[in-house]
Amino acid sequence: MEPLFNFTSTPIFQGTSFWDLFFLELLYFVAYTIKGFFGIGALPLILLLSVWVLEPHHAVLLGMLILMYNHVMFLPEAFRHGDWRLCGLLSIGYIPTVVFGVWVFGRLEHSWLGLILGILLICVILADVIIPEQRIRSISGRFPRLGAITMAAIGGTLNGIVGAGNLIFLSLYLKTVFKEARRFRATLFLISILMGLWRLFVQCTQGMITASLFWESLILAPAAFLGSYLGIRLFTSMPSDNYFKAFRVILIFLAVSIILRYLISAL
Repeated sequence: MEPLFNFTSTPIFQGTSFWDLFFLELLYFVAYTIKGFFGIGALPLILLLSVWVLEPHHAVLLGMLILMYNHVMFLPEAFRHGDWRLCGLLSIGYIPTVVFGVWVFGRLEHSWLGLILGILLICVILADVIIPEQRIRSISGRFPRLGAITMAAIGGTLNGIVGAGNLIFLSLYLKTVFKEARRFRATLFLISILMGLWRLFVQCTQGMITASLFWESLILAPAAFLGSYLGIRLFTSMPSDNYFKAFRVILIFLAVSIILRYLISAL
């Protein structure tokens, strides 16, 4: 099938139509509006919906590359309000496990991506609802370093495999550390930036980032930047007390949506 574009003999969006590209632009705008507002949520939503028009591995790699561009908008907040000491501790867990996760991603069948992400989000929702926050706080209080490194190791593995869900998972731990919404969000941004840079380096060494992927990411990146800007502006007007309530609603929405996507694809 002919590519939608062809720059310097490099096929761009192979097998997609104009309306497919319009759908992707709209999806990235909406997903990054959510990320700008909550600090998370872009990649799970993008992976869930973009697989309707892109091959799953293609969708994941494209989403992760645009995420790295988008991090530029969040650098000031992440550097100013993020917890650098905690991120340094978490890096002990995620640096080796991201390498393992990328290795698994390269060998994973397409049909398993949706299932794995769906299971991940279900587990996060169940843990967030069933396990009392006081219990998580008690465990992290008794084993602060070990608990943080373990959570980062699991998150790093998930980040390398599916490129999404790791921050939702780590947020269960971070919510016991930060009660202020802005501090919580800034540290999520900082972890996402550091983990994303490391993951991108590992993917480049594996030859996963191609010229076609690079050009495609440049076409979709403006929609992500506009959405992020809107989300950041909306966040400044939201009361901190309502932040975690809205955060849980987003988790539920993502979990239910990806389950439906997997069931439809299995029919």
